[in-house]
Amino acid sequence: MQEFTVTTRITKTEYARIVFFGYYKQTGSILFTIFGLYLVIIAALTFLEITPYYSGSPSVDLIEGMIFLSIVPLNTWRAVRKYGSNGNFQKGVTYTFSENDIKVETENFKGEYLCAYFIKQKESGKYLIVSHPGGTGILIDKTALTAEQLQFIRSKVAHSSVKAFSASAAGRRAKSRKKSNVIIPVIIFSVLLTSICLYNTFIWSNKDKLDFKEVSKEYVGYSNNFNREYVSLFTETAQKKLTDTGSFLSKVRNPFCNAVYDNKYNLLIYKIELAKDIQLDTAIGNNHGAVGGEGTFLVDDLGYFNLDFRQGRVSPASEFLLTTVDPKTEVVLTNETAAYYFLPGGGFSVKYGKDSTTDFYVEDEASIFTQGKTPKSILFLKRNKSVYFLMMFPGSEDGKLPKDLLYLIVKK
Repeated sequence: MQEFTVTTRITKTEYARIVFFGYYKQTGSILFTIFGLYLVIIAALTFLEITPYYSGSPSVDLIEGMIFLSIVPLNTWRAVRKYGSNGNFQKGVTYTFSENDIKVETENFKGEYLCAYFIKQKESGKYLIVSHPGGTGILIDKTALTAEQLQFIRSKVAHSSVKAFSASAAGRRAKSRKKSNVIIPVIIFSVLLTSICLYNTFIWSNKDKLDFKEVSKEYVGYSNNFNREYVSLFTETAQKKLTDTGSFLSKVRNPFCNAVYDNKYNLLIYKIELAKDIQLDTAIGNNHGAVGGEGTFLVDDLGYFNLDFRQGRVSPASEFLLTTVDPKTEVVLTNETAAYYFLPGGGFSVKYGKDSTTDFYVEDEASIFTQGKTPKSILFLKRNKSVYFLMMFPGSEDGKLPKDLLYLIVKK
């Protein structure tokens, strides 16, 4: 074919478009975008109260998602800023094509390249982008070419991409093909994984939303006021060393009160109504096994572990079953009005009868941060038509707990 010439000028908008979509064809950009969209969608669903995926504010993940989504636009903006410093974009680049080479001419540069040097081509809008092994290339305005000229350029690049004119180019082409073979499965896997995560999030969080609506009907809040009834259980000397840290309030059950004794030990106090008059030494049982519960539970944060108590109204109790994880749990004392236990470690659960469901429990399990060996004293104390559940544990995870301390500080 006879030699022909074409001049390409590119506007700032066109350049931004080419760079923008070029970034989005890279594997990293695709993954960042998918992950960013996932975070933004989940946060948006929570803000709109369509699904309560978060127990708190989703603002952090919304910000993170926006950061991931902004990576490509920011990179594009940085590249477009350099548009004005390159006069070739405005004044144009002239390309002369012949059978074996391509001549490039700008205001300040003249060069000549073998057609075989260009091994890859792609199209973006009205431009044909022809690349060489270094990764950069030339932009050719297709609208300035005849159909025959355009086909000629395509055939030359296609031919050279098959013909290995050097070991280096061949190696890069092999690497490029390998990269393409990896990108497609990665994109498919990422899209599928994101879809599955969104589906599961929507299904499970909507289930949680129904549970949360039920919970909100009975949850009142957290009070920092001292519960005088609970304080009256202790001796006058002990009361002077008590510091109240708050009470978990509910519409359908008595409050769980958290307190500190002598600035060293934590206390949990809870009142259980009785269905009839009982004697604790015959109405309470103790065994060892796994702890936990079925259904929806509210959580009271006790520091190194949580107290989980069952949602819903609680019926008065007539018997009790204390299940402890640690087989070394010691029964320190039982009589008509008190049942006292010492747990060297592990969790426990409380039921109101052998066949009833768990009302509240503690899972004190070993993890990266805890050893699951926090000692605890548990006291069931009968007063009139109620039984008070009291638990004491050290203020620090590795703290010690005198075995008889809790029983000594309550009124007999």
